[in-house]
Order: sequence, then C-alpha cells, then structure tokens
Amino acid sequence: MSLSLPRLLASIPSTSKPILLKPSKWPSNSFYLVTRQDLQFTSSASSSPSTTTATPVDGSSSTSIGEQDIRQERLKVKGRVWGLKFWQGRPYTRQSPKISDPKIPQSTSQQWVTVDYSSLPSEIQASVKEGKKLVEQRRKERKEVLKRS
Repeated sequence: MSLSLPRLLASIPSTSKPILLKPSKWPSNSFYLVTRQDLQFTSSASSSPSTTTATPVDGSSSTSIGEQDIRQERLKVKGRVWGLKFWQGRPYTRQSPKISDPKIPQSTSQQWVTVDYSSLPSEIQASVKEGKKLVEQRRKERKEVLKRS
C-alpha cells in the first residue's frame, strides 16, 4: 500500500515493533525509523482537528484510527513526523549530532510504504536497534542541557 506519509502512519496498527517507512522509490535497505509523530485527523463532517501529541513512538500510535476510514477519505490526515534515516542499512551520518531525531521531509508527490522489520537481515536489525539507542541517548543529553539553562 502506497500512501502519503501521515496517512500511512495513521493506518499502521499498534505493535511493539519499530515503525520503518520509506519512499516507494528507495532501495529496500534504505528507510526511516520513526521516533515520534504529531498527526492531526479531521473528519470530513467536522471542521475541528483531533490531534495526537508529538510523543516518542514505541511502535504504537496513541490514536486508534480505522484503516478503512483513512482509505475511504472519511478522515483527512496531516502532520509532522521525526525519525532516523538509514541508507543502505546504516544510519545516515550527515545528520547533526545536536538533533536527537530530525524531521522526516515530506513531499506531496512522494508515496510511502512500510518496511517489514522482521524481513530485514540481522545486521540491519542490529543497526536499527543501535539507531534507537542513539536517539534515546541524544534525547537524554538534550534534556540535561535544557535543565542546566
């Protein structure tokens, strides 16, 4: 299933596995590890958005949304998503070390697909686990710096 990034995230069921997504044109070993999201859902009958907060993603979404509602355009979904980029199975190192988890760029013309974590080779799975640890470490360091100032 190829969808826009917020729409695809909203349709993913709650699990304890990492959420891995990629633009549909990327190679199979290149993807983003989603670390947090701030999605807004607006019903086509309602004008006021229902928002999920920008909290860390542990594989579960804080809002349970029906995939059918999303596919049938009953809900409009927009929002921001943060994560760690993996290119060819390794964390992309050009990201600033000061940023715990950079915003994932979204192009309106780009379609996104999920990446099955269990189908990845064990070396890439280990790399994803290390990436999650890196993001958590950067978050802790950032909180400590903010407490001092």
